[in-house]
Amino acid sequence: MPTCPHCGKPLKPLPSDQPLDGASARQLLRIETELARLQAAMEPQPAPVPITDLKLSTRVCHALRRDGVHTLATLLTYRATDLLDIRNLGVNSLGEVQLALHLRGLALRPERDP
Repeated sequence: MPTCPHCGKPLKPLPSDQPLDGASARQLLRIETELARLQAAMEPQPAPVPITDLKLSTRVCHALRRDGVHTLATLLTYRATDLLDIRNLGVNSLGEVQLALHLRGLALRPERDP
């Protein structure tokens, strides 16, 4: 006999030939939806990747950190023109960032979002 995963009490099986009424079906759907949401929330989230893992030059790392970019996820929200607006980040530094991202199979946001 199946048991409840939360409290361990035995569950009473429904007769297989008896369909659920409308209210029971809606309640079952709400329970299954909530269970799926809770299971997704319990899955471990990946740790944020610091920009130092990109092995960028010290100058580029300092400029990014000064602008509030501390993680790879934050960096990926920037466009190339956004990076060029950062003090001490020029075309060569932009190329360095783009190459480091390319080596990881990533890229900056496109200039025009589709």
